[in-house]
Amino acid sequence: MYPLGALFGLGFDTETLTDTLDGIIMVKAYGWAFVNPVKKLWYKFVVTLLGVIVAFVVGVSELLGLLAEKLIFEGPFWDFFTMLSENFGLIGYVILATFILT
Repeated sequence: MYPLGALFGLGFDTETLTDTLDGIIMVKAYGWAFVNPVKKLWYKFVVTLLGVIVAFVVGVSELLGLLAEKLIFEGPFWDFFTMLSENFGLIGYVILATFILT
């Protein structure tokens, strides 16, 4: 049980560091956006739109990857989504970078 507990602790610590980084970035972003009400509206619109796009992309890529894997579809189109399903962390890094750039 001790090794399992250590793994859980490592996971929670990593999540805490990521959450802290997210909080710092959001404080900076909201500070910039509250200077001008128009900037605040545009910022909220862009971040909400980005969230919707990310949710759609993740959902569709997961669905198509699952279909390709379970129904054994082949071809460049299906191979791409199978590759994404196998390397889903890559999508997470792209999403994180996109939010930081935004």
